[in-house]
Amino acid sequence: MDYVFAGLWLVVGLLLIFRFGRENKVFYLLGAFFLILAGWWIADILLPVDLFAGVWPWVLRALALCALAAACVAYYREMKRNKAKGRQQELPEDSLEDWGAGSLPPARGDAEPPAAGDEKDGREE
Repeated sequence: MDYVFAGLWLVVGLLLIFRFGRENKVFYLLGAFFLILAGWWIADILLPVDLFAGVWPWVLRALALCALAAACVAYYREMKRNKAKGRQQELPEDSLEDWGAGSLPPARGDAEPPAAGDEKDGREE
């Protein structure tokens, strides 16, 4: 079963580096972390030292904490960037010029409803 975990961490690390690294540079760091995990599991299998007992698990936890912190910071920055892009796409600055100086476009709920004869409900008369 240890070989399955080592293989899993190796595949995930390689995917993060080579497939997703182009999207965001944090994936290189996270991919390296998963490669370290793969090496950790292989070393635990091959070496006579138990890497999951004593001080060694604390070293692994510290590495995991650093990787998690980097992922959280990257996620926060990406969400902030996407939120700023979303606001710019909703109401571009040049669209305000069409409304004239000092006036704002009507809010979505403030638009006048269509007249009674203008609506078609799909029934034929």
